[in-house]
Amino acid sequence: MDDLRKRFGRLVMTHRRRAGFTQEQLAERAGVSIDTISKIEVGATGARFPMIEKISVAAKPYSSAPPR
Repeated sequence: MDDLRKRFGRLVMTHRRRAGFTQEQLAERAGVSIDTISKIEVGATGARFPMIEKISVAAKPYSSAPPR
């Protein structure tokens, strides 16, 4: 399970950087704390589907949709 968390975290970090966002910006867009984004990116915590969806929508650079 830890390996899956780390792989997912690396994907989040890669997409966040490609979109040109800081952890703070992604956290704000997703409606979560910076600490949550940080922990997900290093694989210290997992994310459930609602959180994954929020991060996915927020990581799109041209998305203007407000977080749910």
